[in-house]
Amino acid sequence: MVGKCPAANPHTFPDLAAQLPGGGPTSTTTLGSAIPHDVTPAQRESLHKSWKDTLASLPSRSAPRGDDWRYEHLKHALDASPTMFPFILQAIQDQAIPNIVRNFLSIPRLLAFLKPDPNDVTPPSLAHGIRPIGIPPALRRVPTKPVATDANKRWGPRL
Repeated sequence: MVGKCPAANPHTFPDLAAQLPGGGPTSTTTLGSAIPHDVTPAQRESLHKSWKDTLASLPSRSAPRGDDWRYEHLKHALDASPTMFPFILQAIQDQAIPNIVRNFLSIPRLLAFLKPDPNDVTPPSLAHGIRPIGIPPALRRVPTKPVATDANKRWGPRL
């Protein structure tokens, strides 16, 4: 057990997918519709490889949100469920997820750091202000990584 939840295993994602009914590609769709039934093995392999490459490009030991999931956990989830987990990541990226899941994924872990003295005379304190930091869950950061990378390539030089 991890906290109050049982630890994930190779059956976690297939069990989850079996419990969720299918739906349309709207913002209120059920997560079960993220796993298409008419996908060829080559398409499954291609999607799995693209998410494996994305996860491999991310650093280990990233700061977790309150759920304690890091990129390493998602790498294990992808290996444990290569036929389903890539479609869940893709659904999150495409925003084809239920609103309740979207709302959950939008909750960051919040930290407040004291700002340093601009003159480096005194240690950081409330007198200099607070720098807020928000850390979103890894399950939200990973699917947005390819989108952010593409946006940076397209618009980064212009900014």
